Amino acid sequence: MTTTLNQHTNGRLMSQNKENTETNICCSEGNSVYYKYELFNNKCSKCHLKTLSGAERIEFLEKYNPTHWKYLTYPDEMLHWYTTDLQMPDNHAFIKLFTKMIHSLNDLFNDSKHIVNILNLLYVCNYKFNGLTARQAAHILNDWKTKHESIYNTEGVSACIQHLLCGLVIDWWNIKPDYNGGIGYCYYSNWGKKPLMFDDKKNQKQIAKPVFTYINTNNKIEKQQFNMWLNMLKKIQTISINL
Repeated sequence: MTTTLNQHTNGRLMSQNKENTETNICCSEGNSVYYKYELFNNKCSKCHLKTLSGAERIEFLEKYNPTHWKYLTYPDEMLHWYTTDLQMPDNHAFIKLFTKMIHSLNDLFNDSKHIVNILNLLYVCNYKFNGLTARQAAHILNDWKTKHESIYNTEGVSACIQHLLCGLVIDWWNIKPDYNGGIGYCYYSNWGKKPLMFDDKKNQKQIAKPVFTYINTNNKIEKQQFNMWLNMLKKIQTISINL
C-alpha cells in the first residue's frame, strides 16, 4: 500500500492512502477524512499533535509544515486577557444607560435621531467604552426579547437588534447563534474562528476591533463595514409596529 502526505487547505497535514479503506481512517471533520500515517504513529497529524509536548509540537510542525505559522490563532489565555482588559463590568452606568435607550421603543422605532444619540453615547460620553462581551450582548438580547417578544418576532426587528448588539462585541469569536442570534453570528463572528496571530509577513496581527469603532477609520474596507452596520441599524425605523 502506498501512502502520500499532503497539506490540507486549512494548514493541517493530511495523509492519503491509495487504498482508502475504513481501517486506514483516523478521524473525520465535516466532509474531510483524515488517514493514518506511519510517521504520525498511525494517526493523522492533528491527532498525533495531541500526544506531543509543547517543544515536540513546534519541532514537528516546523519539520512537516514550515508554513504552519499562517494558521496559528491567538491562544485562549491571550484572548481572555485581551477581552478582560477592554470590557466594562455588567453593572457599569454606561451599560445601564445603553440598555435603557434600546428599551425606549417609541424613540427606537420613530425618532430618526435616536440611533445618532446611541452612537453619541458610544463615542462622546465620559465613559471609556470599548464594546460589550459576547456574553453581555447575549444577556441584553435575551432581556430585550423577553420584554418585547411580540415586537421582536416582527419581520426585520430581530435582525436590527442583533446587528446593533453584535457590532459592539469585543470577543466576536465567541458570538454564538444560539445566544447572540444567527444573523449576528453570520455577520460578525467570522464563523466562530479565533483571530490569526500573524499576517502574511509573519508580523503579529492585531485582533480586529468591533465594527462600531470603525467610525473614524481611513481604511476603505473598515469604513464600508461601518456604513453597512449603520444602515442595518437605521432599517429599524422603516418597520411598522404597534406600540
